[in-house]
Amino acid sequence: MFIFPTASPCSAAAALCLLAALRKEMGRRGAGDMKPVRNPRYLAWIRTQPCLVCGSTRWIEAAHTDPHGLGQKSPDNSVVPLCAAHHRTGKDSYRRLGPRKFGEVHNLDLAAIVRRLNLKPTVRIQNGEFVAHLEGCQYRLGKAAGGIAPALRKLRKVCGENRLALDVAL
Repeated sequence: MFIFPTASPCSAAAALCLLAALRKEMGRRGAGDMKPVRNPRYLAWIRTQPCLVCGSTRWIEAAHTDPHGLGQKSPDNSVVPLCAAHHRTGKDSYRRLGPRKFGEVHNLDLAAIVRRLNLKPTVRIQNGEFVAHLEGCQYRLGKAAGGIAPALRKLRKVCGENRLALDVAL
């Protein structure tokens, strides 16, 4: 049991109330027993991207890259697109080699790729047009008078297609 430095019963009671509130908010085991973030739409988008290794667009799977243990799963925002052979079944697959060795063999920085996949574009109005900014590039999305809905549809098409084209080509 923790002994408080002051002898005042009021301060000890207040501290116990504070600890009880913290325990109730976080749970007995702390914040570690929280479930990871799930996002089915993001996983579906990842499956539209080409494989990081071979560039294939068939049989793409979302490979979770964060560390996890038995009965645990990493969050969906830590996935990368890999074909079935490079994710599960091949001799040089992610599951067979593990994250570090897979990155070395295929010359990939998985953490940087995950960060790049999770970037969000910024949309501004410039000279009466919607303009998206992503990774130092500008994408003209249409006139502001036309409304935001068509501009966002174009943004999804332009910025969502083959986000990793530069990495695969290297």
